[in-house]
Amino acid sequence: MKKHRLLSLCLAAFLWITACGAAAAQEAPSFIMDSAGYPVLPEPKAFSVLAATSIPEGPGAWNTPNEIPYFMNMESRTNIHFDWETITHVNFAERFSTLLAADDLPDVVLKAYGLSDSELVTQGTNGMFVNIEPYLETCAPVFYDYCVKNDLLKYLRMGGGIWSFPYIFDSESIQMSKIYFNTDWLKAVGKEMPVTLEEYLDVFRAFRDSDANGNGDPNDEIPLGLCDTDNFISIFAGAFGLMNRGTSNMYIDAAPADASGNTLRFWRGDDSMKELLKMYKQYWDEGLISHNLYDSDYYILFDNFHHEDKHGAHAAWVTVSGQGMIDKFVAPDAPPKGPAGQLWSYISGKIAQKPGLIITKECDDPAAMVAWANYNYTQQGAYDYFLGIENESYVIDENGHTQLTDLINNNPDGTNINNNAGSTHIEVLQKYVKDNNLDVGFAYDGDADRCIAVDENGDVINGDLILYIYGKYMKERGKLLNNTVVTTVMSNFGLYKAFDEAGINYEKTAVGDKYVYENMVTNGHRIGGEQSGHIIFSKYATTGDGILTSLKLMEVMLAKKTSLSKLAAPVVIYPQVLKNIRVHSKPEAQNDPDVQAAVQAVADKLGDSGRILVRESGTEPVIRVMVEAETEALCEKYVDQVIDVIKKKGHEA
Repeated sequence: MKKHRLLSLCLAAFLWITACGAAAAQEAPSFIMDSAGYPVLPEPKAFSVLAATSIPEGPGAWNTPNEIPYFMNMESRTNIHFDWETITHVNFAERFSTLLAADDLPDVVLKAYGLSDSELVTQGTNGMFVNIEPYLETCAPVFYDYCVKNDLLKYLRMGGGIWSFPYIFDSESIQMSKIYFNTDWLKAVGKEMPVTLEEYLDVFRAFRDSDANGNGDPNDEIPLGLCDTDNFISIFAGAFGLMNRGTSNMYIDAAPADASGNTLRFWRGDDSMKELLKMYKQYWDEGLISHNLYDSDYYILFDNFHHEDKHGAHAAWVTVSGQGMIDKFVAPDAPPKGPAGQLWSYISGKIAQKPGLIITKECDDPAAMVAWANYNYTQQGAYDYFLGIENESYVIDENGHTQLTDLINNNPDGTNINNNAGSTHIEVLQKYVKDNNLDVGFAYDGDADRCIAVDENGDVINGDLILYIYGKYMKERGKLLNNTVVTTVMSNFGLYKAFDEAGINYEKTAVGDKYVYENMVTNGHRIGGEQSGHIIFSKYATTGDGILTSLKLMEVMLAKKTSLSKLAAPVVIYPQVLKNIRVHSKPEAQNDPDVQAAVQAVADKLGDSGRILVRESGTEPVIRVMVEAETEALCEKYVDQVIDVIKKKGHEA
């Protein structure tokens, strides 16, 4: 990804995290702007933050963003600490209103979900929010210069002030509605890509009247696929001069006759809108759009477009740079030309949403917060947030491209899931990591709830080792609640010995992540999992999440600046042998006194240098006998001893 492309994404996504608020101007800023653009306070200082989040509330709620490496880095560089209160989107408005009524606002409101422009102005002019405009030129030069260059300040200024940092889309991320044409159908009916409204109508009639898909049925073609009426309006509105202020102004735009653009109108009630609706009725009456439009679910209609060769064209919401949704579908380079000319009407403006980051009247250092927000509009700010630490989590080559991670076996075709790939065939990843001198590799199963890692030497880091690495990391930071990690009975004996040496307690459950999570919920533990790579971080999820697991492992590597092999080194994995024997009755075999005596004899011989586990299969008429010991030969010997007793007692099926 090129630097400029990354910056364009930053302006939208970064302010999801960083947008703050404002206060009255301050003559002597409390901070120093260093050469990298960080606002550095002379002493550590805390600011309270209310932030909306999509993560559900409860035991797994996201309450500590300060544990995210990005915020850890920002705090270490700036001395600015955040005391967070996070709340879900659905509950944000109620919580904000409660704090507002009690005059108990935090210093900063982040991602003010559902706060309208009118509310923003009302609370700003009432003195509840800080006007950030007086600070911008001095304290937020990158943001200010961007706004000046793109003439955005006038769109941010409301009620005599700018009350929030906005979400911003750079030009390369602009989105719009387009019609994608089936090029095979265009060729079949002998038509070129249409330009004018008349040519569009001519093409769609040709699709309707011909066997355009070549299946022998001239009546099954749908000329134009839509998902709703607004789909049609968004495509053709520009040709009638409607919706000329983009998606942020869904009902109000500027009257075209007014050259200054200052005369506003309700465009949906304009005479031109009547002409557009007449055209829609014509398309409907002539059978150019599907008549089941209002009988089917949006997603069904869209899915049909992808999987059935019955659409000559389809309206879709896309990025400017996108061309083919699938290989044979292509969009015109320009919007439809009509009475009012050519205009992409349903197009995103640069300002996607104004209430991003708000500084309230409670903030005693708004200049510092403005400068903090400004850093996140910088190019390096984008790299900090999206990529992490340069030369550790990413590199930039001589052409300005970023290199993050390599991907292998990432081309599913519907039949090759887990085929010589993923966490069940780790050898492919082992070889790739070694051959390419990588620091770490991650493999997931088909639904990515499991994660197995490979260290820089090509050695496997399974679920047991992951539990040790992150469990110890949590303990070191005082985050390991109850000083306990939850495992299953199949975890390796070496893991328990390493936990003992590290002073970490552990619990053992039946095999299955549902049993692990049940134990965690019942006892309030924060981390648990299986040897197979199902790792549960109860603060963030209720089941295994392979992507989250890989992020957590990288977090430890970056925080401790240590290779994965060294982090896992204290765990000495014991050889393990597991054998199954089919039996007539699992309970009878398991509870046979002679079998139990044989198991106990092995346990006594192993002492604290290994263990034996005999359990029933949950799905088959099978008893599983597993031994872990200092050598594989010992494992084999003791497993066979127990199985021989099961056979001699006549339990074998």
